[in-house]
Amino acid sequence: MENKIESLGDMFIEFGNRLNEYQVNANVEKLKDNKEQLYTVKDIEKIYPMLSKYHLTKAIKDGELPVTYVGHKRFFYLKDIDAFLEKNTLRELRPNSVTSWRKHA
Repeated sequence: MENKIESLGDMFIEFGNRLNEYQVNANVEKLKDNKEQLYTVKDIEKIYPMLSKYHLTKAIKDGELPVTYVGHKRFFYLKDIDAFLEKNTLRELRPNSVTSWRKHA
């Protein structure tokens, strides 16, 4: 259904309609492709500086961290990294665990 464009105003209205249609279609495509993004080892090291390539490799070999291989490259889902960190993080409050460098009088 093409509208006849007779003036500059009609052209802007048609442009706005097409832009809205594009945005609606783009949002539908995003919902269809609601897959998680895969991250490389370097990406994980940037996001989680406390994890090194060594830690990731050891976790993979120990079966603690799922990995996706594409060719020889390793990829990770952030949800798997978060689950691994949650499982391997020790949160314990110890009494008198904080010491001061100052001498107590």
